[in-house]
Amino acid sequence: MTDLFQDVNDGTNLLNLLEIIGKDTIQSICGRKFYPSAKCKMDIHKLENNNLVIDYLKKKELKVSERSERVLTRFILCRVIKIFLLN
Repeated sequence: MTDLFQDVNDGTNLLNLLEIIGKDTIQSICGRKFYPSAKCKMDIHKLENNNLVIDYLKKKELKVSERSERVLTRFILCRVIKIFLLN
């Protein structure tokens, strides 16, 4: 790892780590697959992966603070605005 933000930006590394630690697949807990790094090129895919992180933690009954959800929501909002402004 050279740049932490770049390495966790698309959520795939964190989702892979959660699968290893939790001993369950993301699909079995959340009901949907995540986008692998090779296919995770659009911002919407990255946002979906990051939403899956929060969903996975909630469904495993781990406490997720409201603050982390607000940070993710702000991140999503900024990304969506960026998408619309650049297109």
